Amino acid sequence: MLKFLTKSVAPIAIVAALAACGEANDGAATAPTAGGDASGSAAAAQTGASAEKSWVRTMTKTAEGGYRIGNPDAPVKLVEFGSLSCSHCATFHEEAMQELKGEYIASGDVSYELRTFVLNPPDLLATLLARCSTPEAFFALSDAFFENQQSWFEPFTQLTEAQQNELQSMDPKAGRVRFAEMGELDEFVRARGIPASKFRSCIDDESGLEELDGIRQSAIEDYELTGTPTFVLNGERIDANRWDQVKTAIDGAL
Repeated sequence: MLKFLTKSVAPIAIVAALAACGEANDGAATAPTAGGDASGSAAAAQTGASAEKSWVRTMTKTAEGGYRIGNPDAPVKLVEFGSLSCSHCATFHEEAMQELKGEYIASGDVSYELRTFVLNPPDLLATLLARCSTPEAFFALSDAFFENQQSWFEPFTQLTEAQQNELQSMDPKAGRVRFAEMGELDEFVRARGIPASKFRSCIDDESGLEELDGIRQSAIEDYELTGTPTFVLNGERIDANRWDQVKTAIDGAL
């Protein structure tokens, strides 16, 4: 179990954790500037196919705990182990998703699954919130977290000593909620359709914590994951972390 799942969350080494998210992935780009919203990603998803025939409208949660978009019987299945706080993951999504959806997923030839690999306490909170509703809502919120990564993460790096001491004195459940409020995540998700009551219930979700821990353990044990993003193509980990590399692997598998 991740330490910050069972202990009071405090923003220790948060900035370092963000910077190190892709330390095993050489050549990844820096984080995009904050801005944009999930609606732009949703519109781009329709590129290259009509609404009636496009597989980009098919979204489901998988037995492994990930969220998949596309044909469940696609001959090529791409899985990303990614973190909502990872700058390299945000760069991949910025560069890849329009083409991946429009040219590969929409036709039914490729499916894409995101399995959230939590790296740090703010990432945990954002991930719990993104995973707390429907698959459609998950993809909309994960897009928003990637596209606005710097702006939602920054408040967590600016907590005062008094705030950190407050968190250390709280039990884990109350500490998670208070930490999220200090980082202004309640405001971020409220603007995207999650009211205060649901905000608390999502962060309080113990089953969600266990599920995230299971994803993490599986990634480490089954795929020897050492950094994010890490990609698995048709069950095999591939040596790729940028869109051009992943695209080459997909083309080779089709």
